[in-house]
Amino acid sequence: YIQTILQSLMNFIIHQKPKLRKAAQKGLISMLREGIGINNCDFHPSCSLVTKHCKYVIEKGGVETSKLHILGFLKDCLGNFPAKNIKTLCEMILNLITLGNSVTKTTGFQCLNGLFKCKAGPQGLTSQLNGQLISALYDQQPSLVDSQLLMAWITVIESAHLSLQNLDSSLCLAHLPKLFTVCMNCLLAKKKIVTNLIADVMKNILKTCIPTSVSILKVAESDIPKKRKRNEKAEKSTEYSYLLAIFRTIENGLKYKYYSVWYLVLGVLETFYTIAGESCYKFMTKSLKSLNELNNTQNFPCTSELQSAFGAAVQSMGPRIVLEA
Repeated sequence: YIQTILQSLMNFIIHQKPKLRKAAQKGLISMLREGIGINNCDFHPSCSLVTKHCKYVIEKGGVETSKLHILGFLKDCLGNFPAKNIKTLCEMILNLITLGNSVTKTTGFQCLNGLFKCKAGPQGLTSQLNGQLISALYDQQPSLVDSQLLMAWITVIESAHLSLQNLDSSLCLAHLPKLFTVCMNCLLAKKKIVTNLIADVMKNILKTCIPTSVSILKVAESDIPKKRKRNEKAEKSTEYSYLLAIFRTIENGLKYKYYSVWYLVLGVLETFYTIAGESCYKFMTKSLKSLNELNNTQNFPCTSELQSAFGAAVQSMGPRIVLEA
């Protein structure tokens, strides 16, 4: 009897009348988010049935709007399914993104973004699945000339890494070198609205994901009495290696091909100096020399951004290290 009622409710989540559709979606989402058991942390028993229904609607073909309604529904509750259901539904969504038009692709990215941002109700996303989804999303990267789709994609990629940071900071750090390589390439896009978003994403990722690694380096340094041995231990750590790789990628943005977005690259470097300059100054000195050379260039267009980056370096590394560089 309960399954019959549930089935009737699911049929309405793709109804052509907006009021009926939204009411049905709201009711079903509330049910899934309630959970059961102690502290409502167990998943609702209807999750598998809802998964099958969504998969059926998507795979049977037919009206494109029905698929969009399913994606709109899942955007608000995908994170409330168990991991096995999330994996099934995400495979379905990624397939839709691959084969769909620009509207379907954008809606698919928004749906996955909802998964990574989900906070209410039982949480089914695991760190392993999160990492797998990040890898799968790179296969869906749009062209640099498709601004709207690229912005939707970079937004979900950012959310995916922030989600992974909450689940497993070490695994997140391992994913960051590739993220920054891709972001630096995206800075070559022509539209300012895209490049500004890319720079903001990089700065936000640095502010959210890097401090954990910097703290680990500081602990590693403080555990050993002699300064030379402290530095050697820190430089051999996994965290140090990943931070070095990320910084080198950003530092490449000082090359001439990034001339039009130097003001953005300098802002990202400033953020990195502020967060990690104290512990990672050794691999940053080359960039300081590059900044000095740019500063001495006639008619350099980003003087204020460069001075701000220098100021952050002085504050985090100390005047002596910056002057010696």
